[in-house]
Amino acid sequence: MATVQTASAASQLIRDTASYFEQMKVEIARMFPGRAALIDQIIICLLCQENLLLSVPVGQNECDFLRMFEKFFQFQSKTVLFCPEGWLKDGAVETKWSHKDFSKDFGSIHWLIAESLHLAPPGLQLGVVSSLRTKNSEPSKEKQILGTNLGTNSEQHLQGEGKKRDYSGDWSSLLVLNPLETEITQSIIDPVRISFFMNSVLLTPGKEEEFQYAKSATGLSSIPNTPANYPRLSLVTLQLLQDLIKNILIPDYLIRYAVDLIRATRPGDPHFPKGFQDVIASGGATSINKSLIVAAKARALMYGRLNVTSEDIREVLIPIMRHQILPSFQGQMENFQAHLFLKKILQQLPAPHSETSSEKKKRS
Repeated sequence: MATVQTASAASQLIRDTASYFEQMKVEIARMFPGRAALIDQIIICLLCQENLLLSVPVGQNECDFLRMFEKFFQFQSKTVLFCPEGWLKDGAVETKWSHKDFSKDFGSIHWLIAESLHLAPPGLQLGVVSSLRTKNSEPSKEKQILGTNLGTNSEQHLQGEGKKRDYSGDWSSLLVLNPLETEITQSIIDPVRISFFMNSVLLTPGKEEEFQYAKSATGLSSIPNTPANYPRLSLVTLQLLQDLIKNILIPDYLIRYAVDLIRATRPGDPHFPKGFQDVIASGGATSINKSLIVAAKARALMYGRLNVTSEDIREVLIPIMRHQILPSFQGQMENFQAHLFLKKILQQLPAPHSETSSEKKKRS
């Protein structure tokens, strides 16, 4: 398995990759403006080996946008369209109800776009998400390490034991498109919805963004052609970055800040925003603290930093927490907007600059 042997090599790899991600965003923005935050969230999910629930407006198809990522990553991808009977395969409906059957057909896919999963039976919804969250830890095949395809000096910094896994079945990243019925994606049943790592919402672009989109679509192709020699991020490099996330530093006072943000979503907490007591049944679970920290570390790595900042935590809070907050019956009737609630918490709990002396004394 490939490893980075020195701290300087890890720093070089992170800097090179951050530059690559920046170039990638520029390329994608040529055709799909106004998606900078969504691109960040997709990359974070890839770095964390997690899945993303992407809610899009009714009538809007984002498959072309998601397929753009195939130009920048060396992974196998597949788009699966779901229906009430199962999923479409080779032009026919596959009426298999076991998630093991689904995993057998698509378990080797690194990048799965599960379109309209909300139309599938509830058991299949949960099975699809569960099957793709299970990573295969056993090497099925060995190959020589040939380096990365970043096209930078980071290649010479990569060292390993001479062997690596075959990544064809080693990890999966699941992206699900579903019509945006409400901010909390009621079209997906609760057990499935809360099992996603992130819930990103793509809203209708503004007037200027829509103008830029119309202007860029005047060419012959709906997707701009990336140069044939454009470097693609290899699975070896991606796996190295995934392993490096745990080494990204985060001070205790920022961990405490992240915990305070999660606790503030629960009714009864001193920081729980006023006026929301009747519309929220439950807030974020304790396990979400880990998701928030890991996502913040991935964002720091994506931007070429070796340490987490308060901005990283604040930026990932809404997509991490949006689908974890369960509204009460009254909240459902009043069309509770989770992102507005989370913005209120961010306003009430500003980012700390450092650990205060009183906090240090309190812990000592």
